[in-house]
Amino acid sequence: VGSFATALGYSSIDDPSFMHCQEPMVTEGPSNWWLAGCELSSGSSGGPWCQPIDGGNGPVISVNSWGYVGRSSGMAGPKLVGSTAQCLYLKADDLDATPKNPAS
Repeated sequence: VGSFATALGYSSIDDPSFMHCQEPMVTEGPSNWWLAGCELSSGSSGGPWCQPIDGGNGPVISVNSWGYVGRSSGMAGPKLVGSTAQCLYLKADDLDATPKNPAS
């Protein structure tokens, strides 16, 4: 808590360009992180939260998920580390993502 996270995504309502926010995370209930000043909105769901981020790379610790109706800012994301979702990320991390030769 209080550690900086970087959230990435396309915020279709406000700006269709690629956007990010970087700020301290706090908890929002028992199973979510919260970036209070993040202005990503609809369209950014599923975008990664990286922590720490260095040179554009970093481990994914959450994803853009939801915000409160009527608030101009704030983005919540599930706590993935230590959850049942962590097994999915561990499996994906082990996969070979090297592109295969496409069929001619």
